[in-house]
Amino acid sequence: MPVLGSCGCPRTSITPLKSAHGSSRRLPSWRSRGLHDEAVGRSSSRGNRESSFRDRATAGPHDRDTSKRYMPETTVYLVRHGMHDWLRPEHNRFAGAIPGVGLNEEGRQEVQRLAGLLSGEPIAWIVASPLQRTMETAAILARTRRLDVAADERLLEWRCGAWEGMKIIEIQRRYPSAWKIWRERPDLLRLPGAETVEQMAARTEVAYRAWAASGGTGVLVSHQDPLAALLCTLIGAPLRAMRALDIQTASLSTSHEMAYGTVIAAINAGRPVA
Repeated sequence: MPVLGSCGCPRTSITPLKSAHGSSRRLPSWRSRGLHDEAVGRSSSRGNRESSFRDRATAGPHDRDTSKRYMPETTVYLVRHGMHDWLRPEHNRFAGAIPGVGLNEEGRQEVQRLAGLLSGEPIAWIVASPLQRTMETAAILARTRRLDVAADERLLEWRCGAWEGMKIIEIQRRYPSAWKIWRERPDLLRLPGAETVEQMAARTEVAYRAWAASGGTGVLVSHQDPLAALLCTLIGAPLRAMRALDIQTASLSTSHEMAYGTVIAAINAGRPVA
């Protein structure tokens, strides 16, 4: 039964990106021009970073030190929490930031499997959204490492206002126009009481940058929509592209912070191949 839900760096095995219906999904193509408008308050700094990247990329062999260029300064495993009952088809609700939604048995088992895949990694820190399902996920990953799990509210699920706790079928009936925008152009949705996708992406990126600055290898546990928005931000894609990223439960995406910028080495890894 399908789950319903809203270079030179080390290589990681990648499970093919699947949609909720099991079909392969491909990221849409886009042009780089105008992408800076998708970011909130970061247009100038991002442009400077991209210009600096191009300058370094075209420099001659005597213009740069390549000894550490292709070794990650930081590796961050971006993990979505495990399965919970509200994601099952018979419930199919927007959990949002509602407290008390914890992992079910399936979720605990799939996170335990993910912990096994990460067992050989030198993980130095683990941070999670403070909601129950993400903290439980992080606790399973930290269990054999004697690591404390830090909670960071900037990693919370999308604050969806009136939709929080509602069944998807009810949202579709009561808010048909808004639901269509959410599915097709989430970056354009303006819902009373809800934050915008830009606001969600901005707070998630700030948290990611702060924790990545710790260095070493770490795990960041969050939710489907914040992780999809973060991945779009990290690769310079417009936020409308987040709908092409079906971030599945207990999956991990791998981000390397290199000397020349961010490299995404895997998306939705750690899931069994259907």
